[in-house]
Amino acid sequence: NERLEFLGDSVLNCAVADMLFGMFGKLDEGDLSRVRANLVKQQALYEIAQMLQLSDA
Repeated sequence: NERLEFLGDSVLNCAVADMLFGMFGKLDEGDLSRVRANLVKQQALYEIAQMLQLSDA
């Protein structure tokens, strides 16, 4: 369902933004946005899932 995907993407973006703000609060908004965008893109999420040994199986 695309509506749930939209909601999930929003929750993920918010959670990552909160984490980054806590860890790197001195960075400006542009830098925080770039780091967040790199963390929530599909390839990065795939690599994190692999490191955590998450799978569909």
